[in-house]
Amino acid sequence: METRVKYASTITGKKVLGRILPGSDVIEGIEKICIDNDIKNGWVDCIGSLRETNFFILTKQPQTKAGAAYGDPLHKDFPVELIAGQGLLVDGGAHVHAIMCGDDGVCFGGHLIKGGSPVLVTCEVSITEAVNLNCARGDDGEVDGMQFFPAGK
Repeated sequence: METRVKYASTITGKKVLGRILPGSDVIEGIEKICIDNDIKNGWVDCIGSLRETNFFILTKQPQTKAGAAYGDPLHKDFPVELIAGQGLLVDGGAHVHAIMCGDDGVCFGGHLIKGGSPVLVTCEVSITEAVNLNCARGDDGEVDGMQFFPAGK
């Protein structure tokens, strides 16, 4: 099978370390930090604790072009340890996947849903800007859903 990639290279710009405070949503907090620092594209890492969480996971869906897509939202209505969250910042929007667990230590994870994961105690965030990029999300025609399009300026 052929290995296919699309990418744009850049030097990194601003680096921001921050904390999302209790009650604030993780995705909304990341996006606010980006707005306040005029960061459009880059990447983010985070750890912390959540009051609860809403997220998607990939499920088998034969009717889609790829044979899989995000299923119905999953909800955990108990305190959650955010072990690791990583994602891309694309044109000001955060796309974050996370590994989490409850007090039983059982791990779960997926794509965090904006507005669905309020911070319990803290969420520590590291944001790195990628300058000279003009990234976007859109339909690539090959698979269903919004896909990442990296591009240089």
